[in-house]
Amino acid sequence: MRFVEAQLGPVKAPSLRVASRIANSLRSGHPVATYEEFENCDLILISVPDPLLATMIGELATGLSTWREKVVVACSVHAGCEQLASLADCGATTGTLAMIPGYEDRWLLLEGEKAVERKIRPLLADLRVTAIGAFQKRHYLKALAGLGQQFLPCLKLAMDELKTSGIGGTEASEIVERQVARTMRSYFRSGLSTARGTPT
Repeated sequence: MRFVEAQLGPVKAPSLRVASRIANSLRSGHPVATYEEFENCDLILISVPDPLLATMIGELATGLSTWREKVVVACSVHAGCEQLASLADCGATTGTLAMIPGYEDRWLLLEGEKAVERKIRPLLADLRVTAIGAFQKRHYLKALAGLGQQFLPCLKLAMDELKTSGIGGTEASEIVERQVARTMRSYFRSGLSTARGTPT
């Protein structure tokens, strides 16, 4: 994820060496050993693997003396504002930032209040950002699940039925791909769902 250079401040990690490596890779910020270095920061970014997020939030919550007027944003595909509730209870304004699958780091989803958007947008260099309200990311995640985990069984069923009918695998794949494309075009053009009829 690219940031505007020279606008990041302290960088905290399990060790100073790791923090230094992160700062170097971001080409911004400086490594620090304690959370006290964040006392004067009005925007704090958290970027850790999701299983470590709760631990990091707990350390942060007890590591600073005040959270008023601070914005905390977790960089996570799956975590939402719900996971930052303890920091919000301390007085912080919270949000999340995630890369939208298929766009690498060119298109980001930002969850949070307007104050979150105002703070973080200046840090993002030439990236497309779509902002949604706090506690709304769960709907976005449901949409992705519907297009992935729930959609794949439908494709498999269609492929199995075509093969059972005697159509070869290659031709079955072409038929299914074309029908999915036609259905999508019909929906986005007219708003009709496949349940209301076969697209033309």
